[in-house]
Formats: sequence, C-alpha cells, structure tokens
Amino acid sequence: MMNESHLAELIAQMRSEKNSDDNFEMVIREIHHPERRFYWTFILKHIILFDCLVEEQMNLTKICSLSPKPIILYNPPDEYLKTLMIDQLIRQYFSWTQKKAELFVSYSQFFQRGTKVSLRTFLGMEFVQLLDLMACRERIYHHFSQILLTCECGHTKYQLSEYAVERVMISFNILHERFQYISAAISRRPCSISPNQIE
Repeated sequence: MMNESHLAELIAQMRSEKNSDDNFEMVIREIHHPERRFYWTFILKHIILFDCLVEEQMNLTKICSLSPKPIILYNPPDEYLKTLMIDQLIRQYFSWTQKKAELFVSYSQFFQRGTKVSLRTFLGMEFVQLLDLMACRERIYHHFSQILLTCECGHTKYQLSEYAVERVMISFNILHERFQYISAAISRRPCSISPNQIE
C-alpha cells in the first residue's frame, strides 16, 4: 500500500526544481505501463499522488489538462470489481482531483494549506467571483457525492480505497468550511451585476 512516508518521498522528488518537469512526465508515462495499467491499485495510487500534488499546489495546470486513458477508460478485468464500483471510484476521484486543481489555480490565495480565512475575506470579493466560486463548489460537491455512492458497494474493505476516501473526506471538510463563508458572503450582499455578466 502507498503510505504517507512513501507519498512524502515522492512529493519531495517532484518538488525538486531541477527535475520537477521530468519527474511529472515520468509519472504520466508510468500510468500507461502496458501491463500494470490494468491493475486498479496501480491506477488508484497514481490518482492519490495527483491528489497530494494538488494539496501541495504543485503541477496544478498540468493536472487540470490531463486526460490519461488508463484512468478515464479504466475497465475492471473481472465482474467482482465492477460490482464494487472500483471503476467509478477511479473516475470520480480523478475528476474530484482535477476540479480541486482548477479551483486552486484560480483562487489559490483562499485555499492554500494553513491560510486563515474568514467571512470578511470573501466579503471583499467581486460578486461575479463569488458566483464563480459557487459554481466551482457545485462541481466539487457533485464528485464528492459520487465518490460516497461508490462506498456503498463495499470497496473500502480494501486499505487503499479506504485511504483514498479518507483523503477526500478530510479535504472536503476543509473546502466545505470555506464554501460556507462564500455562501454567507453572497447572502449578505445585494446583487450588483447585470444578467449580461453571467455566462
């Protein structure tokens, strides 16, 4: 199983300024390994790594633009894994990770780890930005709910998938707290935009 120490080691390697691009490209090539790409644990470990990179706010734009077929088109090799919805977990977790990366690209100053925010933080934002954040919230909440639905099929009996879901839960709780501030900021301000400003 991919543990915290192993992840920390990988992140440290990715953080190397000299080889950061090469290290990231190496990870992408690994996903397409002709034999290992059929193993769900191999694929899920890489998504966990992407999730860790997003939390560290590393390689965000690259992760946003990824569309690796072994993840997007993953098809379990046996029916039992299908009944556990492992394929759905893989796709939804990857989508969740990408949507979180998109959020961090646009609003990193509000979602950096260790950054303290309050209602006052978001009251100073433009109304259009608040609406955009709410749209981001809906996309993230959608994938979060879909991940939880897969848990009902019993795949969390495996340590790796349980660990992935735990990561999602911890991250969601942090995001949810900040999204609540955004909702409150919208409710306390009059609508100051015209319909033409909303895409």
